[in-house]
Amino acid sequence: MNADRIVVITSAAGGLGTLFVERFLANSDTVIAIDNDEEARGRLAGKARARIPLISANPPMLPA
Repeated sequence: MNADRIVVITSAAGGLGTLFVERFLANSDTVIAIDNDEEARGRLAGKARARIPLISANPPMLPA
């Protein structure tokens, strides 16, 4: 158990990312999940039962 460990996972809502999130949560790590797919982030939040912060990877649009 690593309650003091913080893990950041990019593409967290994808296939491998989801597996990593679940594995680290099972190990009692703090997980910060980053993904740019809003729907997939929602599914991941449901699986993780809102135990993780989900962050959008969509950068703000800059003026041309």
